[in-house]
Amino acid sequence: SLDKEFSSTTWVVKKYMAKAVEDIKTTGQTVEYHTKKVVQMHYLSRNIAARLEEEVRKKDVVAVFGPTMKYNRIFFGMIGDECVTIEEYIEGKFTKYINNNGDIFGEGDIYREKAENLVHYSYYTSEKELMLLHIQGCGNILCDQEIASKSFYACNDMLFCSG
Repeated sequence: SLDKEFSSTTWVVKKYMAKAVEDIKTTGQTVEYHTKKVVQMHYLSRNIAARLEEEVRKKDVVAVFGPTMKYNRIFFGMIGDECVTIEEYIEGKFTKYINNNGDIFGEGDIYREKAENLVHYSYYTSEKELMLLHIQGCGNILCDQEIASKSFYACNDMLFCSG
């Protein structure tokens, strides 16, 4: 980017594979609509993580809790007529802490424990309406989450209605 705010950051452009485009279309959505929903879900997750961080600061337990989980930035973009997401590159070893079924990985790992805390926090702060899942990233910087709710299960690949 030529914009000063973005030029010092490394970005990743993510395109849909042909099979993902087919799957999106079978749900009756356009790829543009779906991609915008991916960005919206990401920013909802980012907001929940930021609220947890704020609560840790307000309760003055930062020294005990340590760094909270955070989500990178993501934007909707177009390359020609193709919808893409543009995401901040995350440096480090990529790890999955919790999958989309709620299975937990990394026994005894501090980041896994923080990921569990974020899932728990998302559930209770939303008054049991939704839960962040598919918690993954590098250290405490996360990306590509999924959100489960009472009314629907949404992920970055497809939308499933629970009826």
